[in-house]
Order: sequence, then structure tokens, then C-alpha cells
Amino acid sequence: MKNTESQLFKYHQKRIEAMFPEKNLLNLGQSLKIIGKNRVQFKKLVDQNRLNELPKFKCTSIKRKDKAYHLYQFKVYDLIKFLEEESLAI
Repeated sequence: MKNTESQLFKYHQKRIEAMFPEKNLLNLGQSLKIIGKNRVQFKKLVDQNRLNELPKFKCTSIKRKDKAYHLYQFKVYDLIKFLEEESLAI
């Protein structure tokens, strides 16, 4: 089992490094491209508080005029672990 997890981790790591070389943090668009979701799906999951269906992320809110603007950051390591867990669940 450990060998399979290690292989999955390396597979997803290489895949992400090929798309975004030398990056440790990815923005929302880049991360959604990797996990295969779109912004509408992401917003629904966040609004419904179903965060367990998403990789760990950091959200920073910025107030612009009368609206809040959210910046999302994802660590590459957290994305890899999320994809690894999803692969093992299948």
C-alpha cells in the first residue's frame, strides 16, 4: 500500500510540475485546472461548507468599495495529497 501511495504522490507531483514548474503556491484558476473543477463548482462547495471535498487552501479577503474580494492560495503539496487521496478512494 505504501508503495502505491508513493507512486501516486510522485505521479501527481510530476504532473503539477510539468504544468507549473518551480511554483509552490498556486492561485484558484491554476488549482481548479489541476483538480478538474470549475469556479462555479468551487463556489458552490464553499458556500455549502463542503470544504472536505476540496484541497486545503488559504483565503484572504480584500474589501473593495462595498464588495469583498477573495484571494485563494493552494500549496502544491496540499494539492498533491488531495489528488493522492482521491485516487486511493476510487
